[in-house]
Amino acid sequence: YLKALNTDLEAVVKQRPEQLAAANSALEKEKANLLKLSSTDHLTGLSNRHHFETVFAEYSPAARGNTTDPLILIDIDNFKKINDTYGHVLGDTVLKSVAACIKKHSRISDITVRWVGDELIVYAPRTSLKQASQLAEKMRKQIHLLELSQIETITISAGVAVMQAGDTLSHLLQRADHALYEAKQAGRNNVYSAAPA
Repeated sequence: YLKALNTDLEAVVKQRPEQLAAANSALEKEKANLLKLSSTDHLTGLSNRHHFETVFAEYSPAARGNTTDPLILIDIDNFKKINDTYGHVLGDTVLKSVAACIKKHSRISDITVRWVGDELIVYAPRTSLKQASQLAEKMRKQIHLLELSQIETITISAGVAVMQAGDTLSHLLQRADHALYEAKQAGRNNVYSAAPA
């Protein structure tokens, strides 16, 4: 009887590490899932604003060295009109399609972000202003080729700016926003770059 009890106890003890390992694995998966949910925009699947601000803040000027990392600020042309004319369901479809196209044509090292509303960001570390402008132009052309029912064409405007010494995210965004404004003023469906100071 005691021998049988001892055998049963040994079996339970052997199972314990396996159960703990399975529980730890489940917890790690749940932790990764929660981290993804907290850093991702639920509609587009891009990084959310909070996540990007955190990553940008952690990427110190010392870590950047002498790089002039560019930021592309993208705005969907006439998005309010799309929402007003076709409704928010189709507006969401347009936003998701544009975001997917941007993600598809970004590099693995780029951070793609839903900044606010229909404004999206591509942060392209270790890229020149010229390369970032070419990337933005490629995205503009690909988005123009998107086909969605009820909407004849979808276009974007984009402003590109590069990091400068002493820049904060606010400074960088301000220059990109100014370039975006110029692209809109030029008739939309354009990419404009902010000249480095």
